[in-house]
This record gives sequence, structure tokens and C-alpha cells, in this order.
Amino acid sequence: MIPRKKQKSPPTSGRQRQSRLSADKPSVFSYYSRRSEEMLGTGRKIARTETAEKTRQVTRYWRQRFGLGALLVSAILCAVYFTTLTNNPRIEVVGQNGASSLQDLSVYQSAAQLMLEKSVLNQNKVTISTTKLSNQMLAKFPELNQVQVSLPLLNHRVQVRLIPAEPILLLASASGSYALDSRGIALATGSRLADLSDLDLPLVTDDSSLELKLRKQALPAGNATFIAGVSAYLKAQNLPIASMTLPAGSNELHVRITGKPYYVKFNLADNNSRQQAGTLIAVYDRLNAQAITPGEYIDVRVAGRAYYR
Repeated sequence: MIPRKKQKSPPTSGRQRQSRLSADKPSVFSYYSRRSEEMLGTGRKIARTETAEKTRQVTRYWRQRFGLGALLVSAILCAVYFTTLTNNPRIEVVGQNGASSLQDLSVYQSAAQLMLEKSVLNQNKVTISTTKLSNQMLAKFPELNQVQVSLPLLNHRVQVRLIPAEPILLLASASGSYALDSRGIALATGSRLADLSDLDLPLVTDDSSLELKLRKQALPAGNATFIAGVSAYLKAQNLPIASMTLPAGSNELHVRITGKPYYVKFNLADNNSRQQAGTLIAVYDRLNAQAITPGEYIDVRVAGRAYYR
């Protein structure tokens, strides 16, 4: 038996083998190569992006903080500026009738300025006490009926409005003549009384020897308002008054009617001046109707009753 020869494979050149090998693995080598390059490049991009973003965030953070700080400082400076007050107040008189009883405005200006200078709290709109300043001015100047202290919105001067007390009667005594307000305080004397002539104030004479002083209590408040009330009521009833007198050592008011020989006794302890004056009007009309003229007085001191002599 003849042995069968093995068939030999056709010879392959080295070039063909090399091409076959290169055809089997090019994809693997190329894949890893490109991937490594891409990973390296992406990493650098991410790092650079993150660094730039952090820088922008830090810059934005401090820029915002600087803006807020500048705004806060500006607000504080504006607040300090607009709330600061000077010790130079602005004095204003409100009302006309009592203006003549006031002192020179420079007196009130100096007093208010000294009061403001006593405390550093008065140099700021937030800490100043307008009520305290008003009370201090009222205590120092009794001729003032009211003091209104207001704070300016834009400027730095405290505004002080003086409302003088209104005179309601004139009191003549051994110490001189004075204009009194409803509290019985002497507001004006001397030449200043001429400025009050247009007010047609009732005049009462004090027969006591008490010494009176300007801006001091001359009569009890109740007595002052009682006298003014009697005068106003009789004037409204067309009953002319010749004189009014406060006798020494008594709590009475003696009023003389024009053209009559008698006087009328009023009780100052009873503050109801209208009731006593009304009693006088009723008695006066009845006596005139009966053609009776008292020779000495009519007494209306007891409420609801009248006596004459």
C-alpha cells in the first residue's frame, strides 16, 4: 500500500502573515490608544472648568459681601446724619391774644438751648424726650399755657411752639395792675397791659395788701374763672358793671351795677358763677318791676336765694 502524501499548505509570505496579524488586532490597539488619549484630555478639561467655576463663585461671593457692606455703611451714615439734632432750637409763638404777655423770644431761646445741652440724649431724634423738654419749659415759664415740641423730618433743629396763656381779667392791687389767666397767674404788667386794651377785659380791684409778682399766682384759679364768668354773664344780659371788688379778709366778690346805689354780694367759694349771676338777674328784674331799690346790697351768696337791704 502506497502511503498517501500529505498536502502541504501553500506557503505564505511574511508580508501576508504580517497583514493577517495586523488585520486581527488593529481594532483592539486603536481602541485603547484613542480611549487613553480622550480620557487624558477630558480630565484636564474638567479640572480647568472646576477651577474656573470656583474662582467665579469666590469672586461673586466677595463682590456680594462688599456690596452689602457698602450698602450697610451708607445706611448707617444716613441714619446718623438724619437723626442728629443741634442744640439750637427754633422758637415759634402760636396765637395772638396772649402774645403780648410773653417775654422776648431770646429768653425762651436761651432757656431751651440750655435744657438741650444738659444731656447728650437730646442730640438725637431717637433718644430725645420731647415731653421732658415741654414740661421743663412750662415749669420755668408760667405764662405759657402749652409748649409743643416737635422733631424735624429733614433738618436738625428742634421746633418749640409756645402757646401763651390767654388773659381773662385785669387785677388792680397795691402792687400794681396785672393781667391774669384762668389759672390766676399774673401774665403781664406795666406797659404790656396797653397791648391788651382791645380785649376789653373785666377789671377787679383787690383791697387786700398782698404783694403780687409777675408770673406768680395772684388769685386762686377758681376765683379768677368765677370773676370772669360773672362779668361775661352780666354783660350778655345787658347789665352794665360799674366796678368789681375783692374785699379784704373775705371770700366774696362785690359788684356794683351802673346807676344803682347798691352792690351785689357773690360767694367765691361757690364756683357756679352762672347760677349766682342768674339769681341776680331774676331779682333785679323783679325789683325794677316793683319799683324797689335796695339802699345797700343784694346778697346772692346762697344758692337759689336772694336777700336785699
